[in-house]
Amino acid sequence: MTEENGKMPHSLFLEDRKKLSIAGVRDVSSFDEETLIVFTDLGEITVKGEGIKVTRFSVETGDFAATGSFHALSYSDRLPKNSGFFARVFK
Repeated sequence: MTEENGKMPHSLFLEDRKKLSIAGVRDVSSFDEETLIVFTDLGEITVKGEGIKVTRFSVETGDFAATGSFHALSYSDRLPKNSGFFARVFK
């Protein structure tokens, strides 16, 4: 879904520090079991934790979900310079 200005609405929900859902994800820059980096229209989100597993990502809708033990979430105004892994795979 996109708004009139072409930007996806953004929201983030963390349940019991074990289930993470993010709406409005444009791209997944990188992920492993300890770090996850995603991009939204509002910038970069870095997630730190243990046992992180991506359970859902839709390029079309921007819906993203992951499970694990999450310790930290941080935002940055940095926007992607190049398309990331998932954007290249799901074109």
